[in-house]
Amino acid sequence: MPDNGPAHAVLVHGLGGTPLHALEARLAQGGVEVECFRYAPRCEPLGPCVARLAERLAACSHKRLLLVGHSFGTVLLRLSIAHSAVRPRACFLVAPPARSPQLVRWAARMPGFARFAGELWTALSDADWMDGLPLPACETTCYVGTAGRGVANLVFRRRRHDGWLAEDECALPGARTRLLAAGHRDMLGDPLIAHDVLRAAG
Repeated sequence: MPDNGPAHAVLVHGLGGTPLHALEARLAQGGVEVECFRYAPRCEPLGPCVARLAERLAACSHKRLLLVGHSFGTVLLRLSIAHSAVRPRACFLVAPPARSPQLVRWAARMPGFARFAGELWTALSDADWMDGLPLPACETTCYVGTAGRGVANLVFRRRRHDGWLAEDECALPGARTRLLAAGHRDMLGDPLIAHDVLRAAG
């Protein structure tokens, strides 16, 4: 984990193509190099996607590496860190599915789900696979949204949620948890995340 060189943040979006521009701009204004890793959720196989991200992380291993993922992007980061053996300075996992989400498992029961959704969505619906994901061996912060509304209220009932994930579905062992009054897709726009990343950048 280098203590010199530039701070370099890698941002990884979720399956819905999370907007990254607000966080990217705040980090760049704070003097952090920013790289956005992009992938095709319905088309790209899991293995090549993880290998491609691991290659990018390894290429930045000489820098003070800060990793930010949203939703399934946090899954890709957890797999890629283990695959590349890099040691980031810190990980910031926004709306991280710590286990297979209830809503995704429900959707996976519908006919044709795997064919329509693609390999990444299908992996997310696999409870055993999700339970076996490696944990980052670095300082890790999880951000959990609590402003979910609409139909999801019927599913989660009295559990706090962000519209896609319940609070208890985002709990990772050993990670610090911070609650955000935001919905699932809007969480990366919260200034608190940029503040925490910039603080870790030193």
